[in-house]
Amino acid sequence: MGNMEQNPIDYQHMFNLSLDLICIAGMDGYFKYLNPAWEKNLEYTRDELLSRPFIDFIHPDDHAKNDEEVAKLAAGYQTFHFENRYIHKDGSMRHISWTAQAVVDEKKIYCIGRDIAERKQAEEALQHSRHMLQTVLDSIPSAVFWKDRDSIYLGGNRPWLEAVGMKFSEEVVGKSDYDLPWEKDQADSFREDDRSVIESGLPKFDIIELFHKADGTQAWARTNKVPLRDAEGNVKVSSAPMRTSPRASSPGRRCGKVKRSKIQ
Repeated sequence: MGNMEQNPIDYQHMFNLSLDLICIAGMDGYFKYLNPAWEKNLEYTRDELLSRPFIDFIHPDDHAKNDEEVAKLAAGYQTFHFENRYIHKDGSMRHISWTAQAVVDEKKIYCIGRDIAERKQAEEALQHSRHMLQTVLDSIPSAVFWKDRDSIYLGGNRPWLEAVGMKFSEEVVGKSDYDLPWEKDQADSFREDDRSVIESGLPKFDIIELFHKADGTQAWARTNKVPLRDAEGNVKVSSAPMRTSPRASSPGRRCGKVKRSKIQ
């Protein structure tokens, strides 16, 4: 690529056809080469883009991290999937993901950028959907949690989080039953039920369990554990709606779980 100026015909047609933003930027902060996709995507003229420092076209909130990335490139590091926002001529933002490498002897940075607006919109839509789902789950009076195939927690709703001494679903992500206020025999029992549901692919209903809450009290829970499946039908996680009530410990409890007759 460093020989492009000597052999422009070898590259020009390919660069002209590319929908990605291809450029050569100088260490002095100005563009040295731009392919036509720049004008199409940002609607500035080539002369406008070449005559001003490239930082002028970057969202002000991204200036600091952009400068840090340029410094890394100048130190010999390569850039992969670096994201910043470029300002379109109409004032709107374009989210760009960059791959770049500097040739320090030439004092130039060779860059390829891709507009990731669609991906960003999809990420925002997914985040909104997850927020709405969490809001709905938090409004349910029953405690609900969900785990992966290894019985590692992926989240929980507000009543369940309060019972284990947490405020946000993110706090429990990555934890196992052994990280929560259960006794070991209780944790073993909970995981045994998880394994049964995940391996069989069949739900288990009306599991009566005694567990320790974060405030030191004990409560009985009537739990349903249900396998959740992906698009191919594979069991990925199990969820467990729980209804709890404070009850005295039963002598018939074994491994944190008793038959219903023991507590009625």
